[in-house]
Amino acid sequence: MGTRQPPTGGGFGDSPSDQRRPPPWVPIAGPKAVTSDTDAAGSWFDKPQDGAPPVVDTGWVPPQSPPGWLRRHRFDLVLAAVVAVLVAGGAATALLLADRGSSEAAASPATPTGAAAESEDPAWCAGFADGEVISSDSSDRGAAAIAGFEDAYYVARDGARARTFVAPNALVASAEQIGQGIAQIPVGTTHCVLVNRTGEGRYAVDVFDRRPDNSANHYRHTFTTAEDPGSPTGAAITSITLREGK
Repeated sequence: MGTRQPPTGGGFGDSPSDQRRPPPWVPIAGPKAVTSDTDAAGSWFDKPQDGAPPVVDTGWVPPQSPPGWLRRHRFDLVLAAVVAVLVAGGAATALLLADRGSSEAAASPATPTGAAAESEDPAWCAGFADGEVISSDSSDRGAAAIAGFEDAYYVARDGARARTFVAPNALVASAEQIGQGIAQIPVGTTHCVLVNRTGEGRYAVDVFDRRPDNSANHYRHTFTTAEDPGSPTGAAITSITLREGK
């Protein structure tokens, strides 16, 4: 067997090309591996992106805006609304009672004249409308309060006394406003009241009055009442509203 001879030109590394590449047992360095550890220093979110300047935490907190006017005055607005409702309710009742002195009030279905007009019979309006004639000594305390209110209005002609039959916080005219309504009723006017109870503490009330000139008027109202130990009758009027119908 012959001896194998090395290639012509000498051993490995003798040629210029062999000198340009490393020996086969030397590993060739590749590109640096990219780490996926986002918590490592120099991670992508610690560096400005797309040319943006780095974010520096200075600890500055923007000042809080002061509460708006509506929020600061919310309680005042609610209180004003409640007062407005109370005033409006009282004013409406004052106008309703003042209307009793108006010549535009509904005419009574019967206009007594002569001797009948001079009668002091408290039941002279019986049958003019549904309901029963009432007085301040009625066994129904709510009806008695209504009768007491009307007696103070027409007979005593005293707004303060009429107001004693009304609950203190009721949406009803003040004593002064009631007095102004009374002043429009001619002295010598007589009255008669019919009451029909329509529910617990609720009454359909028909008030008839006749004047010294023999004219007569009819007023239709709805009264509501509630138990009240402070009232002369043990019940107090809580509202007076206009009632439609005949």
